[in-house]
Amino acid sequence: MVWLELAKRWWPAAALAALLGLSHWWAYSHGVTVTDSAWSARWEKRNTDDAMAQTAAESAARAKEQADQQQAEKVQRDATQALEQERLVSAGERVATDRVRSELAKLQARLSGTASSAPAGTGSASATRAAMVLSDMYGSCQSRLGEVSSAFDRARIAGLACEASYDGLSDGNN
Repeated sequence: MVWLELAKRWWPAAALAALLGLSHWWAYSHGVTVTDSAWSARWEKRNTDDAMAQTAAESAARAKEQADQQQAEKVQRDATQALEQERLVSAGERVATDRVRSELAKLQARLSGTASSAPAGTGSASATRAAMVLSDMYGSCQSRLGEVSSAFDRARIAGLACEASYDGLSDGNN
């Protein structure tokens, strides 16, 4: 019976304590839920912003890569065009060299005919031979000069193309 008396006396206080405990528990769980949803929203926004930034960076990188590729293709086209032009010039120089050789061959033929008809003991036979040797050397030098000039022009064009390609890539990185 003592328990029943105590229970009747303390029942309102116990109910109030339970009510306060439940209200505090509800307020705590509500605060946790609100805070979790706020953090989730922040993380989602941050992840969305990060994804958008990454997409923008990838797009910018792709655009730069395409611009670099177009620059490299332009340099390649220009170099190919310059090499073709050099080949045409070189072919024209070879034609001119062949003409000079033909003229030298005619000159040598005339000189050899003069050397055989010249009287023995005259200085013209040795002069004729010297002229023949000089004309042959001139023809060889002219031919070699054309080859070296063509090789130099091709190397110069390749170097300029390399430089333009490097400049195009390094300008985009700054």
